[in-house]
Amino acid sequence: MIVQRNISEYNKEYRLNHKEYFVMKNREHHIVNKENISERKRKYYLENGEKLRENKKKYYLKNKEKLNKQSVMRVNKRKNDDKLFKLKTNIRGLINCSIKLSGYRKLSKTQNILGCTFEEFKIYLESKFEPWMNWNNYGNWNGEPKEVNTAWDIDHIVPMCTAKAENEVLNLNYYTNFQPLCSYTNRHIKRNKILMAS
Repeated sequence: MIVQRNISEYNKEYRLNHKEYFVMKNREHHIVNKENISERKRKYYLENGEKLRENKKKYYLKNKEKLNKQSVMRVNKRKNDDKLFKLKTNIRGLINCSIKLSGYRKLSKTQNILGCTFEEFKIYLESKFEPWMNWNNYGNWNGEPKEVNTAWDIDHIVPMCTAKAENEVLNLNYYTNFQPLCSYTNRHIKRNKILMAS
């Protein structure tokens, strides 16, 4: 028993000390046997799919809070590292929200509604930047009303509240109706003018 535990510990330590070697060997094995591995996985899933789905569902329900926190952390980290990803997720949410608040459903892909690719939209916004604007201060407003020109939002030039029909809502979400705007100006000054006008 003692000898076996020592062998087991030795094997574990050996694998840790030679991790790169085993990763390389596993990768090689996977490449050589890719079709067999895929077929085995497919067959296993067909035979055990119901059980696997049930286990996954149970695990999710048991660890829902932890998994949701991990997911939010992953998305936030990616938004931090990848400015285009941040722009994509934010503009999808902005357009989806503006359509829902107008009483309609989003039936098209965001790029179709925007009228350009996300990369083109990013370049379009950059062409409208004021000297203090950059991708690091996009959407980073801390809520202090006194802080002007420290963070910016994506703003509808013609406000969504002017739309009276579904086609107008879609037209107001076309890329040329967006601009980068100081967060304070957008959330206080412009919003107050719109509220007073309505």
